[in-house]
Amino acid sequence: MDERLRRLRDSVRAFTQRAAGQAATLTTAGCTAVEIFREHVRAQKAKETNSNSLQLHKSRSIRVFISSSFKDMGAERDILMTSTFPLIRSVCAFKGLHFSEVDLRWGVREEDDHYRAVVTCLNEVELCRPYFIAMLGERYGWIPSLDFLQQAANNTPTSDWIVEEHGCSLTHIEILSGILRQPLHSVRAVVYLRDASYLNLITDPAQLASYTSADHDSAQRLQDLKNALKMRPDVLVRNYAHPSEIAHHVQQDLLGFIFKDYPNEGIFEDPLQQERFLHAVFAEARERLYVRLPELDNLVQRICVQTGCLGKEVPPSSERHFLLLGPSGSGKSSLSAFLRRVLEERLPAQSFLLLHFIGYSSHAADCLAMLRRIALELKDWASLSADEAPCENPTRLPSEFGNILITAASKVPEKKVVILLDALNQLRQDENLAWLPPTLPPNVHVIASSTEALRPLAERSWTTVQMPELTGPQRRNLAERYLSHFGKQLEDHRLDLLANASQCSNPLFLKVLLDELRVQGEYGAVLDLQLGELLQARNIKELYHLVLRRLEDLYGGQRVATLFALLAVSRRGLTEHELMDAMRETRASVSSLYHAVQESLVSQSGLLIFHHDALKQAVRERYLQTRAQAAEAHQTLCEYFEAMDPLNPRRVEELPFHLQSLQRHDALAQFLSSIDNFRAMSASEALKLDYFAFWRELGPDRAPPLFCAALVSWFGGGGGKDADAGSSSSVQQQQQQQ
Repeated sequence: MDERLRRLRDSVRAFTQRAAGQAATLTTAGCTAVEIFREHVRAQKAKETNSNSLQLHKSRSIRVFISSSFKDMGAERDILMTSTFPLIRSVCAFKGLHFSEVDLRWGVREEDDHYRAVVTCLNEVELCRPYFIAMLGERYGWIPSLDFLQQAANNTPTSDWIVEEHGCSLTHIEILSGILRQPLHSVRAVVYLRDASYLNLITDPAQLASYTSADHDSAQRLQDLKNALKMRPDVLVRNYAHPSEIAHHVQQDLLGFIFKDYPNEGIFEDPLQQERFLHAVFAEARERLYVRLPELDNLVQRICVQTGCLGKEVPPSSERHFLLLGPSGSGKSSLSAFLRRVLEERLPAQSFLLLHFIGYSSHAADCLAMLRRIALELKDWASLSADEAPCENPTRLPSEFGNILITAASKVPEKKVVILLDALNQLRQDENLAWLPPTLPPNVHVIASSTEALRPLAERSWTTVQMPELTGPQRRNLAERYLSHFGKQLEDHRLDLLANASQCSNPLFLKVLLDELRVQGEYGAVLDLQLGELLQARNIKELYHLVLRRLEDLYGGQRVATLFALLAVSRRGLTEHELMDAMRETRASVSSLYHAVQESLVSQSGLLIFHHDALKQAVRERYLQTRAQAAEAHQTLCEYFEAMDPLNPRRVEELPFHLQSLQRHDALAQFLSSIDNFRAMSASEALKLDYFAFWRELGPDRAPPLFCAALVSWFGGGGGKDADAGSSSSVQQQQQQQ
């Protein structure tokens, strides 16, 4: 890191670390995002829709404006950006909501006149309404001149009132616009007042000046503003003593507002409907990053032609199935999401359209789970009988799926069946795509994406399309569009740096870079130094190394290394509780770190996995370089799952994998020879395959003849009662022999 940047940031970072550490003990009341959402679901199902919710336009986008003077509230804003808002964003994602905060510490263009700063703030307050957070200490803040206010009023027709407020600080004007000038009970606003005793902790006289008002008049105006807010009956006013307390308060208050205004979003009785909703929400989030390129427009047009979207007879063509190829972060998921919306709008009525994001979660990446979801959707769409669509027996799905698909499509041959499969290379328990028939009915179209060529599809003459890279103007456009969600702008010279950086041709690289600037970016020269440092990364993996380094600086290198290393070596991911327990950390000590990394992870069915493979590669390079490091991580999880209740299904999912990785062959053989473990793994199609694989790894010398015969009887006989009895007897005999 540049030494100038280090010096500029060290003092702020040191204070933020202390504050974040103390905040960790206070954010535990809300627990994790999954737990918060589950508790909300339980509470909501126990009562009818909340009658106190505001009658909003019900946009699924929630923006909250953060108002305060800048110089004295840096620690509070840092804590909210790194700890609280990532957690709220994750909870909102479960409800299908997009949460973004507007923190204008940077984002107002430096070449703009000061009056434009006033205009920007007022416009953002309007866009965020009704959600508003104000933090006030003993500093009144910058006071715009009368000339600035007049120019701002001329450029915002609805804000001519600001001229009458000459002498008010910009923070005061924001609060007037967001709260005090609004009708009663029309806002979702919280005001946090920091106790004046906090100033006693600041020993540097130069720093203390940044925490107090410039003169007596400003101090009196600040006190009058606080009194006016306390008199407002629909505004929640909280007092706090230290920046570390702000995290829990904001989390509790904002989620309270959101649950009132969106009480039932994301809550479904039908698991299939829930799954459909989550994939649709994921698609909406991905589509926000979609960049229209001529090559992609041409591709979308070709797909629309082949799927009959144009209302014309489809000409004979080999382009019935497509494979989108490109490296991680090249925009395949965004294209899939955009294509879904286009097809949804243009496909003939009653067509079947399904988008499955395989990389969305560990559950979505399971081949049997994916096939079951598609089969159930086809069954409902084509009104198939249970015999025509045997969806409840997972052991039959790989072999029966082709028949289900062909039967459903053949029942309504005049309708289109379009299936979009994103990240096909990440599908587990599937090596040759045997479940996908080599020949499909003419009304069926499959469009998949992958980071690598898939030989089974090449052999079937699928049309392969390489994802194009972003051009300079397109990079600039994406940066402006993405930052606008957070009320931010970059100056032209900084946008030019992004447009001219070849690594920004990858949309994921550009998004991660912008997120880093958004979370940690300062303004002025410091922002330039931070941007220059991030652009030293030559690819997305190197950029993730810089992200990990920042997390290490904030939360401790060993703690960050342990968290990511355990996730990287886990078999199918870890639950939040497993991760914390295996780290031997209390929830309080790891809470802030966990919230800070949530946006880099995805979770469904409680299991956390990496959001992007590039991050996992960076983690392996950084924390699992040597066999000893990998062995230590496997050993930690091995000990954790060994101590778990033997009947816990997570134990049989993870423990044998870690025993195998540690080459503890005798212990693995003993585990596999246990009748309880044998039955548990046999009950799951995926674990049954693992069971065979583990024995193959051990070799015939460790699998006695009687036990092998029992396995053949069990699996060959379909696991019936006779096979069960024979297996149980044989295993028990073998255990006695040992």
